[in-house]
Amino acid sequence: MSELRRSKRFSPSVVTEKLVPVFLTVLLLVLLAVIVIIALSLIGATPSA
Repeated sequence: MSELRRSKRFSPSVVTEKLVPVFLTVLLLVLLAVIVIIALSLIGATPSA
């Protein structure tokens, strides 16, 4: 199982190979920002409206 299996039906383009890791990184950063905002609001660090 040391060889990498490639799908015969789907071969990703160069744009897709570069765009997917960037998209996942941005999505992870957004998730972390949401978690930080929720944590700050739970401890009362954000001003109430």
